[in-house]
Parts: sequence; C-alpha cells; structure tokens
Amino acid sequence: MRIVGWLLTCDQPVSREEIWDQFPDEYTGDAAAKERKWTRDKDALREAGVPIVYMEDVRGYGVQRDEYYLPTLHFSPAEVAMLWTAGQAALRLRGLPWREELESALRKLRSADPARHARAAVPPVLQVESAAAPDEQARFVELIKDAAGQRKRLWMRYFTAGRSEETEREVDVHGIAWRRGAWFFVGHCHLRGAPRVFYVSRVRALKVINHHPGTPDYEVPPDFDIRRYAVQQEWDYWIHAPVAARVALRGGLASLAGTLLPGAAVSSLEDGATLGELRVRNLDALVRHVLSLGPDAELLAPEEGRARAREMLGMLVGA
Repeated sequence: MRIVGWLLTCDQPVSREEIWDQFPDEYTGDAAAKERKWTRDKDALREAGVPIVYMEDVRGYGVQRDEYYLPTLHFSPAEVAMLWTAGQAALRLRGLPWREELESALRKLRSADPARHARAAVPPVLQVESAAAPDEQARFVELIKDAAGQRKRLWMRYFTAGRSEETEREVDVHGIAWRRGAWFFVGHCHLRGAPRVFYVSRVRALKVINHHPGTPDYEVPPDFDIRRYAVQQEWDYWIHAPVAARVALRGGLASLAGTLLPGAAVSSLEDGATLGELRVRNLDALVRHVLSLGPDAELLAPEEGRARAREMLGMLVGA
C-alpha cells in the first residue's frame, strides 16, 4: 500500500523504473527480477481492488482516482437523523454480525455540518468541508515536502472545520506524514504563535515564501518527532491548557475503551462500566467524540465539558 500511497501523490504517470527507484528495498536484483516482483505486486493490488493502469501514450503507471476513491455522500438533516436513529437501534440487536462496522459508520456521522444538521438527531460536531481535489492535494504534498527539506516558510490559506472559516497563515514546516488515510503536516504557525497540526485536504492555497533563496528560514526543534503526532487524537491538539477528563463507557462500548479512547488510563466502575481517564488540550473535541458514541458514553468530568455537552444537546432539544 506504500506504493499506492506514493502513486496517488504523483501528478503524472510514472514508469516502472521510477517505481523501482522509489522503493529500492522492495525491488532488488536485476531488471528481470524487478519486473517479476512488479508483476506480482500489480496483480495483488488489482485483486485487492486498486485500479492500477498502464497508460500507453505516456508509458507510465497510475491509479485511476475516480475509481479508487468512494464518491462523496451528502445527507439532508432528515437523512442524518434517520441514519443515526436506525443505527443506534441496530446496535442494540443481539448477535449483530457487523457491530464494529456499524459503530465505525456512526462515528463518521460526527463529520456532519453543525450549521446544516443542528436540527438533526445527532450531536453537532465538525463541519464536512469540501476537500481539495486529489491532484491539488498531491501538488500540495510535494510543495510541503520540499519546503520541509529546505526549511523554507510556507504561506497558505487554510480551512478550519470547527469554526467553518478560512484563515491565512505562515508556517515553518517541521514534518509531514500519513495518518488514518490522510496527509497531515506539523509546524510552527505564526498566526497562533505555537506548533499546530494541519491536514492537506483543508489547504485551499499554498506557496513557498522564498525571500532568501538557498538559505533556511528556520531550524526544526531537535526533539521534534513526527511519530508522536501520527498517533495523536483531535483532543490532543493544543487549544487550551491541559485539563483532566473522565469518560464512562457502558454496554457494548465498555470493552472498546482502548480503541475509543486511545491513551486513556482505563479502570472499572462499580456499576460495570469502564472508566477512561485522560488529559486533553481540546475539550470541545472530546465532548463531540463522546456525544457521537451515543447514550452508552458519558463525560463525567470536567464540569465545563458536561456544560458544553448540555449546550450542544440543547441545540437539538430546542430545535
């Protein structure tokens, strides 16, 4: 899948030799051995449903993006309410064979636009933004990689889902990585005066600020490690000072605490529920997450978070 990820970032089809050069650990030996390995990989990827094609006119390989990516789904408020209600009801059926898949699908409804779906029977959470096109994202990824390598500052126009707004920012990129199916990068944001995590899909415009060609604009902190951010959750993003939070998971969620609350200290409550304790720096994100899990999840502390949850739910009751 590393090959697929790389092909999706390429602006143009690439030759098999370019693929071999990009993955030297995978393709070793003489040309015949590399060709046999590439043939096996192509067949395996196509069998897995990845539409890798060879384009005769340019003599290169690529992935047909229109067949690789699922189409974007748009739901009305009534449809969101119906899906959420039906899904919650189905989760209560004993012996449901697709429980994990259904729970995952319901959690994805968290991405509903709060402005559009405030009256739907699902907790209001992050807005679904119109992501940059795959080709544009691939171009952004290359620009970000180059800027990080040369330590050049970037200017960008960035969409923030929580506030449904675009802002102009200058960023010193420290690293870029792939996480949960999306490219993200980390750097010092001069607008916020602190490190921030950015998703490439939310970049609307991007360019390198090259006031001093050939000279780095900044230094990457010596203790920076992109791997630390690769496992970070949304509630870990530095929005405010760390606060202690406690979440109770009951019913079918109790055994999923390690998955639903990564990094939390887990213990048992007297009523059989599972308690997850963690420190968060983005309380609203945790509140949205807990609400999205349904009635079997409850934020016990802090009280500020409980008040925020009541406020969000009040939008539904008062609608």
